[in-house]
Amino acid sequence: MVEVLVAAVVFVTAAAGIFATVAQTQVGVKVSDARSRATLCGKEVLDGLSKEVADSTWDTGAMAIGGPYAVAGSYPNCIAGYTPTYSVAAVADGTRQVTVTVSW
Repeated sequence: MVEVLVAAVVFVTAAAGIFATVAQTQVGVKVSDARSRATLCGKEVLDGLSKEVADSTWDTGAMAIGGPYAVAGSYPNCIAGYTPTYSVAAVADGTRQVTVTVSW
């Protein structure tokens, strides 16, 4: 009878450990999935902004220094709940740095 009781305690302890591990793994998977979706959204926004680089609108258009600016247009990878913004900063030699931030 003692052997059965010890075996039951060992089984319950092992099962609880397995369930805790699975639950903890699910949290990491959800965070990783959200970051991957945000990365795809940010890349799509940057791809769209690359079309805005032009001499005629360098200081007045979408690439004007400042921000954060709301992203105009529709991007399939920016699903509901993901909000992209971007800012433009001047860097040496007249180049500009674009920083995209995706909040969720």
